[in-house]
Amino acid sequence: MLPGVGVFGTSLTARVIIPLLKNEGFAVKALWGRTQEEAEELAKEMNVPFYTNRIDDVLLHQDVDLVCINLPPPLTRQIAVKTLGESCCCCCCCCWARWMLRPYTDRDTTGQLITPHAALSLCL
Repeated sequence: MLPGVGVFGTSLTARVIIPLLKNEGFAVKALWGRTQEEAEELAKEMNVPFYTNRIDDVLLHQDVDLVCINLPPPLTRQIAVKTLGESCCCCCCCCWARWMLRPYTDRDTTGQLITPHAALSLCL
């Protein structure tokens, strides 16, 4: 059985990703939006049973085992890091090219430079 999915974001990307996930047999169980109204609107449109504007509500949802993040890099990183602390996997669907164009200076606990590709591999 495929994992239940929680989707972060209500943009055009989310409107494309949700039907694609469903067509591949994934059950989209939860949706996060920046506002409750955004989340509710898209959830009703896409027939997603649970929606919220609280990050932890999606990450802790009992039917969510995989999250798909469709947000700008700063929010993606915040949610991806929180996901690592939960028992679900993460897929980041953001614009890595824009992130790669600016100097990136974050380092992990060993002092290694964290590149966008390294951050993405942590999520997969």
